[in-house]
Amino acid sequence: MKGDGRIIAIGDVHGCAETLKTLITEKIRPTSSDTLIFLGDLIDRGPKSKDVLDFIFNLENTKNNVIRILGNHEEYLIKTWERRQKKHLFADNIEKQWFNVGAAATLRSFDIKNVRDIPACYITKIKEARKLFITNDFVFVHAGLDFTQDDPLLAEDMMTTIRDFSVQREKIGGRRVIHGHMPVNLELIRLSVDNQNFGFIDIDNSVNFDKDGFGNLVAYDTTNNEIFVQKNIDRQ
Repeated sequence: MKGDGRIIAIGDVHGCAETLKTLITEKIRPTSSDTLIFLGDLIDRGPKSKDVLDFIFNLENTKNNVIRILGNHEEYLIKTWERRQKKHLFADNIEKQWFNVGAAATLRSFDIKNVRDIPACYITKIKEARKLFITNDFVFVHAGLDFTQDDPLLAEDMMTTIRDFSVQREKIGGRRVIHGHMPVNLELIRLSVDNQNFGFIDIDNSVNFDKDGFGNLVAYDTTNNEIFVQKNIDRQ
């Protein structure tokens, strides 16, 4: 990380490029010393997955302090793309699961019908994402950590998919877990931010879910213990 700026985590974007751009440029307004941590699930469901990737990759080219965490949706894409490059004729379980959670929207954003036609440069960049990022006070991960293990920080297989875990802060140096993956309403997000006894802060507000308390892209400024909320504008 560069400088002494803010460390800001951004929840699951899910193809909502205009919402993301507005959150970044009008709400967060990052400086060159800030660090932006994207918690994964950048693609699928929303209408502009390619634009989301292009925007974030451009941020990386112009700022040295952008960190991407791998989400399960990116994992589905990578595995399906690699398998289709080998000319497999039938979908496997991972590909079927991916299409059940919004893959078609991602293909439309690239104006293609077959995943193998996504340019390899995108897959290479997506694969650069890490499974977790650790600071003095927080562990940033997409889904969470498996605290049934002696060292949850080594159980990488669960970091993109786990759905239920109980934080044992003594196993992670007293840190709190910042994650997405499981949609929660704004009330719970605000409660977990305000209550330092919470072992986790889940900032996935299900940006594509049009229901009271949901439908926003949320970012968490860990430096100032502050959240930024941008309502979905990609549906308009």
